[in-house]
Amino acid sequence: LLDARGVISVTERQAYIGRVRALAKACAEAWLADTVLADTVLDDTVQGKKQDD
Repeated sequence: LLDARGVISVTERQAYIGRVRALAKACAEAWLADTVLADTVLDDTVQGKKQDD
């Protein structure tokens, strides 16, 4: 959208896209780490309950 309106230059656009990609990657890595941690805790909890039965 910004490029279509001529608001930013090619160099600025590349830098902006790079920042957006880095942010998206960081978000995905944080989500993955959180999901893996949650699954690990859930697995440990379920296994602990099975051992008690």
